Amino acid sequence: MQIENIGWLQQALINLDLVNEVAYQKTVSELLDEQPHLMGFLFNLEEEFAENPHELLIRSAVAFQQSLVSIGLNFKTVTPTLLEEVIAQKVDLFNALDSTEEGFNEQLLFHKTSSPAAVQGLIAYIDQNTMDTEFDAAARNNMLLILSALVELFEEAIATGDEAKPTHT
Repeated sequence: MQIENIGWLQQALINLDLVNEVAYQKTVSELLDEQPHLMGFLFNLEEEFAENPHELLIRSAVAFQQSLVSIGLNFKTVTPTLLEEVIAQKVDLFNALDSTEEGFNEQLLFHKTSSPAAVQGLIAYIDQNTMDTEFDAAARNNMLLILSALVELFEEAIATGDEAKPTHT
């Protein structure tokens, strides 16, 4: 599944920024209940990023899931196996992109990502809400890896037919 139109994602990010802290925490808890392996992975990245970019990563995951639910999609639970496979694929892709003569090329990454508009929208949201002192180039590249994996994991978890289950919003 390639996601081209990200207007619904931008709207979800805006809506999430407008809710109060209690409603936001409830939404995060619901997503943690629905996607324990994925959210556990994201929470465990706390040491990899400064506090604000890490919180924006969590907000991005919540907003991306909510935006997909808003267009009528339901999800299977992301399994540890799927999580490991997608992360390994993304690490291999990033290593390949980084080993080129020109070095890491963000635009080439977007051409190799399943939904480049979604990844670009999420990284733009994080870029707009962080300062250079808390989000250097290395952290940003790591964030791109995580965001591209996050988008693909949600796409892989889209439930169809008999496997569909209601998702809380």
